[in-house]
Amino acid sequence: MRTIKRVSVESAIKVGATLSALGYAIFGLIGLLCQGLIFSGLSALTSTSRSGSNFNSPNLAVFGGGLIGSIAIYVIFVVLAAIGGAIAGAMYALLYNWTVGMTGGLQVEVE
Repeated sequence: MRTIKRVSVESAIKVGATLSALGYAIFGLIGLLCQGLIFSGLSALTSTSRSGSNFNSPNLAVFGGGLIGSIAIYVIFVVLAAIGGAIAGAMYALLYNWTVGMTGGLQVEVE
């Protein structure tokens, strides 16, 4: 068993940002797809109830703009998740480096 005596803050920033961005990208995409299904269903309901045709309905333009807005917000939140993950990774590395003297550090088995 080997003991980790110090964690590089720069390395923790990269790992934290990457893991947070990937996690949000995957689960945020699932949420975005669910939202798209709900809005497409609402769009179909409102456009056919007001007129007999699905074309030239103002509701379709609103929901299309909502889709573009949702994608933009999705991208923004992936970037914000990466920033938050980088900050959290740095804080965890700093706290680990500070407490390793008290706790003895993590013991890992390396082959």
